[in-house]
Amino acid sequence: MTSSENPQFLFLVGAPRSANSAVHALLDSHPGILTWPVECHFFTVFKQVAGESKTAPVKELNKRFIEHFVDRFRERLSLNTVQLKDNVFQISNMFSGFDIPKFIKELESNASDQMTALEYLTFVFSSFHQCSNQYKNTKVRYYSMLLTSRGFDWTNPDVLKHSRLIFPYRPSIESYGSLRENYLKTITPNEFFHINAKKGMLYWMNTYKKISDHANKYNNHSNFHVLKVSDLRTNQEKTVNKLYEFLNIKQHNSMNTMTILGLPYGGNARDASLNTGRIAKKPSTLLYPISRFERHCFQKIKLHDFDNDQTIFIPHSTLRMVSLAIYSSLWEIKGKFKENHYNTPSRLKFIHWRIKLLIKFLKIQNILQNEDTLKSFSDKHGDPMDSFG
Repeated sequence: MTSSENPQFLFLVGAPRSANSAVHALLDSHPGILTWPVECHFFTVFKQVAGESKTAPVKELNKRFIEHFVDRFRERLSLNTVQLKDNVFQISNMFSGFDIPKFIKELESNASDQMTALEYLTFVFSSFHQCSNQYKNTKVRYYSMLLTSRGFDWTNPDVLKHSRLIFPYRPSIESYGSLRENYLKTITPNEFFHINAKKGMLYWMNTYKKISDHANKYNNHSNFHVLKVSDLRTNQEKTVNKLYEFLNIKQHNSMNTMTILGLPYGGNARDASLNTGRIAKKPSTLLYPISRFERHCFQKIKLHDFDNDQTIFIPHSTLRMVSLAIYSSLWEIKGKFKENHYNTPSRLKFIHWRIKLLIKFLKIQNILQNEDTLKSFSDKHGDPMDSFG
């Protein structure tokens, strides 16, 4: 992508549960932006095929990418409030003006043996462009894809050079609380707060630390735009106007409503009443409120507050951490616990569950005494879908 005539890549790279999908749905249908329909871990898929190489075989990339696309599309349609009517997604059918069989045929017709990540991404989008009834005869300015921070390749200078990044920002503790809510509906607190949990508290703290460091490195760069979710909630029109300025595109009424492939999209809030097709004015109410211990832990790891453009840091105090661990584990934390695990009366089971949680909190505070310990500990239990370092 060296010619100025080619569309520029536009990536949404916010943290999880930070209105990425809502912003993605606002961009959909703008005549100057061709938007890939669902969240895509493109760079993760590429790295899984390429390994340490800068190129990967196109045939294998096609296979993995199509599998990933189908999986993510079906998951998205099962979770959100897209108005489908009678148009049900099938890989063998056209879907809302997207000729999926033709798209797959276009991918499989490429004769190249190997491609770099940017070459293959350009190929995917050019094929998508030809197979979209809405855009195939329209020149666009941007090829847009929702990656999230974990799915973006922050280490590839070519990708950064040829793209614009939108970073929807929500305070990390709020984003974490929304994620944690979902976990605690299906697993116990003792499972979630276990130091070896694959996607427990330590994993997410380390993930938010990485996201914060990557984003702060590019903060104030001309191709990096922080979109504050708090501003989007209080004044959507003004916030969207700033987005127009960043992208240097004309205003269009399509960015007043949320759609996916042109289909009305209600939203993806945990609270169904907030899925109204507009940006919710408030976050979902948590059934399992965040504890003081967790809030203090997040304040310790030097996360950047993009709302106020400052880095938050509280020096370590073992006494403070231990006291909060005791208070939160014994009184604050709510969640499920499996009563049949213990051959003791119910009242003792409850106490036993709390004491075990206290021990886990004390282990967490011990790990947090050193930043490197948190990183090394969490990296052992990383998610293979994370493409960033």
